[in-house]
Amino acid sequence: MYLKEWPSHIVVAHTGKACKWVLNTVEYKSPTPLNLTPLKTLIRIAFHVLGLWFSLLMPVVAVWMEALYGRRELLTLQTAWNIQTTEPLIWLIDFFALLLLLLFGFNLQTEISRFQNEDRFSHQLDQKNNEIDLLKEKSQQDLLERIQTEAIIGRAKREWEATFDAISDPILLTGANGNIMRCNRAAARILDTTFQQLIGKNIEEMFPGILSPLVEQTGLSTRTFLMPSSYGWFDISLFPFQFSNNQQGAIYIFHDITQRKYAEGDLQRQKQYYEGIFQNNPVAIITLDMDGHIVTCNPAFERLFGYTQVDVIGHKLDALVTPPDYREQALDFTRRVRRGETVHEVTRRRAKSGEMIDVEVFNVPVTVEGESQGILVLFHNITELVRARRKAEDADLAKGEFLANMSHEIRTPLNGVIGMLNLTLDTGLSAEQYEYLAAALDSADALLNLLNDILDFSKIEAGRMELETTDFDLRAVMENVAVSLAQKAADKGLELVCIIPPEVPTLLRGDPNRLRQVLVNLAGNAVKFTEKGEVVLRVKKVGESEERTSLAFYVQDTGIGIPPERQTTIFDRFTQADMSTTRIHGGSGLGLTISSQLVELMGGKITLISEPNTGSTFSFTLPLPKQKLAGI
Repeated sequence: MYLKEWPSHIVVAHTGKACKWVLNTVEYKSPTPLNLTPLKTLIRIAFHVLGLWFSLLMPVVAVWMEALYGRRELLTLQTAWNIQTTEPLIWLIDFFALLLLLLFGFNLQTEISRFQNEDRFSHQLDQKNNEIDLLKEKSQQDLLERIQTEAIIGRAKREWEATFDAISDPILLTGANGNIMRCNRAAARILDTTFQQLIGKNIEEMFPGILSPLVEQTGLSTRTFLMPSSYGWFDISLFPFQFSNNQQGAIYIFHDITQRKYAEGDLQRQKQYYEGIFQNNPVAIITLDMDGHIVTCNPAFERLFGYTQVDVIGHKLDALVTPPDYREQALDFTRRVRRGETVHEVTRRRAKSGEMIDVEVFNVPVTVEGESQGILVLFHNITELVRARRKAEDADLAKGEFLANMSHEIRTPLNGVIGMLNLTLDTGLSAEQYEYLAAALDSADALLNLLNDILDFSKIEAGRMELETTDFDLRAVMENVAVSLAQKAADKGLELVCIIPPEVPTLLRGDPNRLRQVLVNLAGNAVKFTEKGEVVLRVKKVGESEERTSLAFYVQDTGIGIPPERQTTIFDRFTQADMSTTRIHGGSGLGLTISSQLVELMGGKITLISEPNTGSTFSFTLPLPKQKLAGI
C-alpha cells in the first residue's frame, strides 16, 4: 500500500485490487475580524444629523427664551417676527446657526457618499470572493466526480449482482427466442427448482399462453395471472431490452399480490356490509361535501322528505329541506361541524310536500387521516314523539290549572271554617269542648297550609308565579318570621335566635312576601326537626354597590340532620330526609321544593350543609336592589 498526495485535499489510497478515494473537504479558515467601519460611519452620520437638528432648533429656542424671559410675552407668530427683526443678538444666533447648518449638512453629505462608496466596494469584493470560491468548488467537484465514476464502474457489476439476488420478487431474463438466460435466487426458491433446471428452458414451457412472442413486444406489457407452479396471485411485468450485441431480450418480474387479492376481497365485503347498513337504515342519512352539496342519500331520506336521489344529488341540503326561519340555525350547525364539532340538536325541517317535520339532527364531520372530507348528517323523525310530548305537557298544564283552581275553591270555604272556629273558641265553652275545637282549628290550619303549598307549587309548575317588586324593611321581615315561630320553639324548649348585623342594609326592594315564605319554610322545618338546642336565623352582607347589595341568608339548627344519600334529593317534590318522619312530624314534602324554586326565581340558589344527628344549615344568596332615599 502507498499513499499519493493529490491537489485540492484529495488523498488516493491504493491496495492490491481495490481503490478507495477519500475527499477531504474540511478547510480551516482563520476567523474574519469584526468590521466596525460601517458602525463608525453610522455614528458619524447620526452625529451630523443631530447637529443639523441642533442648528435648526437653536434660533427657535433663542426666540422662545427671549419671548418668555426677556419680553415676558406669550410666543406667537407676531411676537416671533418682532424678535427676529429687532434683536441683533438673535441675528447673530441665526447667522451662527446657519453656519452650523451648512457645516453639518456638508459633512453629512460627505459621510453618506463615503458610506455608499464603501458599501458598493464591499459588495463588489464579496462578489469577486464568491466567484473565486465557486470556481474552486467546481474544480474540486469535477475532479471528485471523475474519481467517483471510476470507483462506481468498478463496483457496478458486484452491486448489480448482489441487488439482483437480493430482490424478493422472482426475475427471469430471456433472449429473443424466449429461453431463460438468467434468474435470481427468489425465482429458483419460489418456483421450487434450481438454477441449472431454469437456465436454457423456454419460458413458454413453464407458463404456456400467458406471454406473446417477444418479436411482437414494442413496450412494457403487464398482466395478472395465477401461476400454475405456485400458490397465489402474481403481477407479471415484461420489460424489453437489448443486449450489447443488439440482440433483443426481455426481463420478467413476478410480484406476489396474493395478500392484496385477499385484502381486496375483504374490502369489497366490508364495503357491501356498510352499504347495506346505509341503504337499510331506518334513519335518514345523507353525506355532504365540504361546500354543503349532497353526495349520497339513503332510501330512508327519500321516504322522510319525499325527494329522490336524482332530485337531491349535487344540490344544497339547506336549500331543499331547511325552512327560512331555521336557515341561520342550519348555517351555525355547518360552521360548528367544519370546526370539528359533532352537533346534536332537535329542530324542524320541511318535506318536498311542504309538510313541517320535527327531527333530531346529528351533524358529524367525516375526517380521513386528520383531513376533513365531508359531513355526515342523520335525521331522526320525532314528529310523533313531539306531538305526544306536547299532549303530555298540555295535560300536565291542565292538571296544574285544575289543582290551582281546586285549591282556590277549597281554600275559600276552609277560611270560613277557620274563622268560625276562632269565633267559637272565644265563646263560653267547657274545657273538653275547647280542646276539641282547638284540635279542629289546628287541623284546619294544617290543611290550609297544605292547600297554599299546592297552589304555589302548581303556579310555579305552570310558569305563572310572578314576583312583585316593592320597598320593604328586611329587619321587619326577619323579625316577623322569628315572632311567628317563637311560640312553637318555646313549646319545644328551643332557643330561636335572629341575627341581623348593623352593617347589613335593611331598606331594600323586592318581594317581601316570598322572601318571608322561604324563611318561614326553612325556619319552620328547623323547629319541626329539632328536639333540643337552638335554631339560628341570620343574614350577612357578601357584596354591595351603589344601587344593590348581595345578602346571604342562613338557617341553622341542631336537629336530626340529613343523611348524605338523601341530600341530593331533599329539594325534590314530596321528598323528606326520612320518609318515616312524615308520620312523626307531618308535612307534604313540598316546602323545600317551593322554597328552592322561589329562591331561583329571585336570582339565587339554596345550598345545604348537614350531618346526621348534628344539625343542618340551609343558605342562599340574593341580589337585592336598595331603596332610593328621598332627596338623593
